[in-house]
Amino acid sequence: APALASQSPPPPPPAQPAPPGPPQPAITRQHALKKSITVTQTIGPRGGQIKIEQAGLTVVFSKGALPQNTTITVTADAGSLISYEFGPHGTQFQAPVAIEQDMQQTTIGSRTDQATKLYGGYMPDGISDIAGDSAKVSETHQSLTSLGIDGTGKPQLKQSVFTIWHFSGYILIGARQ
Repeated sequence: APALASQSPPPPPPAQPAPPGPPQPAITRQHALKKSITVTQTIGPRGGQIKIEQAGLTVVFSKGALPQNTTITVTADAGSLISYEFGPHGTQFQAPVAIEQDMQQTTIGSRTDQATKLYGGYMPDGISDIAGDSAKVSETHQSLTSLGIDGTGKPQLKQSVFTIWHFSGYILIGARQ
């Protein structure tokens, strides 16, 4: 996934995303998080990464994404949906930031037919945009999903990665409508 972050990126999206659209189906965890998990770390101009192992999340900051040392907060939201809050809210990046999700921790890990149908969805109002097993998103980011083989030799989804240019709430959704 760091290779994704070092490719020539497309220009960042506008600072003011469109209003949220209709609810999109969310991807769920095999095991719900009983409580939210928050990690705080300083990331500087050299880039770096933040992990929340229990949630299967790695956030990779490209070199130059942040012009100065910045205290970053990442929260894996409690519950079964793969949703996250990132802060400081509104932070704009000068280079792409990759959101990597371990798909083996999801309920669709064996659904290799879903590999090209996953998106990261930007939730401008965070978890307030979630209703049941869906979320209203105002931006979608195509996810690149790698495949692997499980212990029995069956194909499975391994990791899904999408690139973002600003912080707030994001959720992994199953399709763009």
